[in-house]
Amino acid sequence: MEAMAFVTPALIVGGWACPTEWMAPLASALAIRFRPRLLGLGRLAPGVEGGEWRSRLHAEITALSPRPLVVGWSLGGMVALDALADRDAPAVAGVALVGCAARFCRGDGWPWGASAAEVRALRAALRRNVVEALAAFRAQCARPFEMPGEARWRDAAAMAEAWGPEALSAGLSWLSAFDARARIAGAWRWPTVCVHGGADAVVPSAAAEATARRLAVRLEVIPGIGHDMPMRCPHETAEAILRGIGLGE
Repeated sequence: MEAMAFVTPALIVGGWACPTEWMAPLASALAIRFRPRLLGLGRLAPGVEGGEWRSRLHAEITALSPRPLVVGWSLGGMVALDALADRDAPAVAGVALVGCAARFCRGDGWPWGASAAEVRALRAALRRNVVEALAAFRAQCARPFEMPGEARWRDAAAMAEAWGPEALSAGLSWLSAFDARARIAGAWRWPTVCVHGGADAVVPSAAAEATARRLAVRLEVIPGIGHDMPMRCPHETAEAILRGIGLGE
């Protein structure tokens, strides 16, 4: 990648159920090289086939000057893959895909990720008790680390407030259908690095490896870290991004 100056924006897109402010530690860590801007998808329905999310990301990129580095975590990274695969996508300086893959659910030749039944079970759990379901998901994001009950419930309440039941359900539907493999094969044109936790219990690291191969880009794995890497180890995540784009040690 070309060297990027400190004035280059970094548009940081959060994940499913993620309060926007949870990306602030990663933004602070990246601020040594970039001008960070946070984008949360909560309360914004994806629209038909994710059209609203694509349009929002395109608009945010277009509004930034010079061309930004797009950093997407989890769902945010998948939305970036989807939006930037468009022929008419606005130009970016680069892309960092953190804790995400080209497909979320396993099936159709993709052996990694959640099953359709597991996604249905999560949707049913959200209908029964949204905070309880999100507390269980937050614990899954933290693995292999144990998350104290008080912190887990506090985070779950913040997640429910940031997104709301309708957006949470719509986001799960989008994730269930998401499959960018055909769209990115041989057509991805942005300088990119994939960054992943070696112990991710939500999006397995093998899925990130397969995605990096399909994109023909570098993969940076942080051993022993789970899905919540931007919050748990923001500086290590930022360092992996910087190495991947040629600005690290």
